[in-house]
Amino acid sequence: MSLRILSSAILLAPLVIAVVLVVSLGVDAPPSWTYAVGPVLAAVGFGLATVAGYRVTAAEAGLEPQRAARRSETDFRLTHMLRIAMTEAPMLLTMVVCFAVEPTSSLAFLVGLPFVLASMWWHVWPGDALISRVQAALERTGAPSYLREGLQKPMSIESSLPHL
Repeated sequence: MSLRILSSAILLAPLVIAVVLVVSLGVDAPPSWTYAVGPVLAAVGFGLATVAGYRVTAAEAGLEPQRAARRSETDFRLTHMLRIAMTEAPMLLTMVVCFAVEPTSSLAFLVGLPFVLASMWWHVWPGDALISRVQAALERTGAPSYLREGLQKPMSIESSLPHL
């Protein structure tokens, strides 16, 4: 559940930024080359996330299920943050372009927005397809990862407190 809340916030951020940019920069026509910046950067971010965002340590054979699940969950969360960064960076770079060109305009951001959102949806939303992709990477040697069990366990209050 916490992954879905985090992912929802991450996916909504570009929409909020779009509103702020439209209000602050307007929608004047920028140089024509800026319209390609968002889609091109989104494609690069998508490619990077596809190539490098699923590199996890293969599950070890013989690990007890609880330990394997915890390790798999940790790998999932680490690569999740990496995929967020790779798919969100194009949005931030496009935003810089919006401020750097004359006349300043939010149109370049708005053109790239659907591409960035699609890329983020594919690589960030913790749905069944994403979990299956990570699970396949974890189980590439044939050992069970218990990823789904690790992600679906409820967090107890005791496990969230630091050990004293």
